[in-house]
Amino acid sequence: TAFNCSMCSCPIVPTDSTTGNIVGGVLGSLFAIGIIAVLALFVFKLNNEVKQLKKENSLSQKDSNRYSTGPSSEVNVAFQQSQSVPYEEVDFKTNTYAQLNKDDVSVHIPNTSDKEYPMEVIDIGATLGAGEFGVVKLVNVNDNVNAPFMAAAKILRDNASDDDHRALLREFDLMKQLPKHNNLVELLGYSKYNDQTMILVEYLPLGDLQSYLRANKARYIRSDKLDTSKELIQFGYQIACGMNHISSFKFLHRDLAARNILLGANKVCKISDFGLSRDVAERDLYSRTSKGRLPIRWMSPEALFHNIYTTKNDVWAYGILLWEILTFGSTPYTGMKGKEVMEFVKAGNVMDRPQHCKVTLYNVMAECWSHDAGRRPTFSDLVSKMENILQEETPYMEMKDFNEALYVNVNPRNLKEKL
Repeated sequence: TAFNCSMCSCPIVPTDSTTGNIVGGVLGSLFAIGIIAVLALFVFKLNNEVKQLKKENSLSQKDSNRYSTGPSSEVNVAFQQSQSVPYEEVDFKTNTYAQLNKDDVSVHIPNTSDKEYPMEVIDIGATLGAGEFGVVKLVNVNDNVNAPFMAAAKILRDNASDDDHRALLREFDLMKQLPKHNNLVELLGYSKYNDQTMILVEYLPLGDLQSYLRANKARYIRSDKLDTSKELIQFGYQIACGMNHISSFKFLHRDLAARNILLGANKVCKISDFGLSRDVAERDLYSRTSKGRLPIRWMSPEALFHNIYTTKNDVWAYGILLWEILTFGSTPYTGMKGKEVMEFVKAGNVMDRPQHCKVTLYNVMAECWSHDAGRRPTFSDLVSKMENILQEETPYMEMKDFNEALYVNVNPRNLKEKL
C-alpha cells in the first residue's frame, strides 16, 4: 500500500526549491519597501523646497512692490545740501580716529523708509545748508508712535522750477530703490510742506567731508602719525564701499565729490545728494540730453565731450574725490578756470601726484583717470585696493612734504564760469 503522508502527523520537510522561493520573496519585499521609503522622502523634500521657493518669491514680490511706491519722476538737478555748491558757474561748496572693521562698511538691508509724516509732527529748526533753489533744515519728528528723532529735511524754495521739483521727487524715488547701506545717507521718509514734497534723511552732525577736511587741514599737516594717514585712507575706503553698493544695483551717481559725502558717528562716510543719479539697469549707460550746470572738474572725458555716462564716469570722479581727500579739501585743477580744465583733460592730461602722497596711493587715482574707460578699475577693485593700503602699517603720506601754496580752495562764484 502506498504511504500517504496526509494521513499521519509526520512533519513535511520542504525541498530546496521551496526554501529559495521564500528567501527571494522576503528579500524582494524588503527591497520594495526601501524603494517606497526613498521615494516618499524625495517627495517630502521636494514639497518643502517648493513651499520655500513660493515663500521667497512672495517676499521678493513684496520688496519689489515696496520699492515702487511713493512719488516718482524724471530729470535734472537737485539743490545742494551744503552751502558750498560744486558746479562750474555754481558754488563749490575733531573727533578721534575710530578704526572700522569690514562689517561696518558692508552691511545693507532693503530700504523701506518711504513713510509719510504729517507736518503736525515735524518741528522745523535751524538751516543746515542752502542752494540756489532749496534749503536743508534740521527738523525734529515726533509722531507719538515711534521714538522722536532728528532728521535733515530737503525743502525747495518758492522760486524753484518745475525741473527742480521733478529732480527732488526723482532723488526721493532713487533713494527708495537703493537698499540701505552703512555708507549711504539713509532715507527716513517724506512729508508735504506747502503742497510740496519734503525729503527726510538722517541727520549727520559732522557735516560734509569737504568742509571737514578744510577745517582740520592744519591738524593733518602738523601730524605725521600713522593714524592720521589711516584716517584719510579710511575715508576713501568707505566711499569705495558705498559706491560699490550703488554700482552693483546699476545706478550712476554722477556727482561724486567730497562736498556730497557726509560724516556720521565715528567719522563714517555716507554718500549723499542723488539729484543727478540715474538708473541704468537696462543699458549700463546714460546719455545726457538735458541742459544744466555740471561739475566738470569731476567729469570724465566721455562725459565732458560726448555726454555719455557709465559707472566708469563715477570711477573717474572717485579718483578726483580721493585727490580731494589727500589734499585736505583743495579744489581740483587748482589755478585753472572751467574751460582750461576741459582743454587740459581733452589733451589727455591728468593731475600730478601731490608731493606728500606716496606713489602707491597716487597710482590708485591715476588708474581711475585712464582716458580709456575700459581700463579703469571697478569699484569692487577699488575696495580691494584701498583695503590693502589700509592694512599696511606704514604712512602713505609725508605731511612734511606738503606744499600748501600748491593747493587752494576756489569759489567758482569768483571765477564766473559758465558752461
